[in-house]
Amino acid sequence: MSLAAYRQNTKREILKYRIINIAVGSKVSVTDADVQSYYERHMQAANVQVRASHIFVAIPEAPTRPRRRKGEASQLLLQRAQSGEDFSRLAREYPRIPPPARGGDLGWFGKDILPKPSRSWFSP
Repeated sequence: MSLAAYRQNTKREILKYRIINIAVGSKVSVTDADVQSYYERHMQAANVQVRASHIFVAIPEAPTRPRRRKGEASQLLLQRAQSGEDFSRLAREYPRIPPPARGGDLGWFGKDILPKPSRSWFSP
């Protein structure tokens, strides 16, 4: 498509949307309450997803000194995360699984894929 044809096509599209806005837009009124009502009715059907991250701390089964240190490290990581430190930075500091470059990022999950305790993340 040439530049002249593209410009002509764009002008036609803009004119079409202006006419539609004048003819239809002036007759339609959507309130905040209408939007909220629609959202509440259709939220369950939406494909809502959450992004999950974690820091995996492997602790040996035998009660050893390294096991206690790892348990202490995991408690410290939890405290730091709960106090508001950047989770991704913490995951890079204590790299295990997934690789530290991802900052503990596990990706996006839909409600159906997560275990039941995690489904509370989808509550408004």
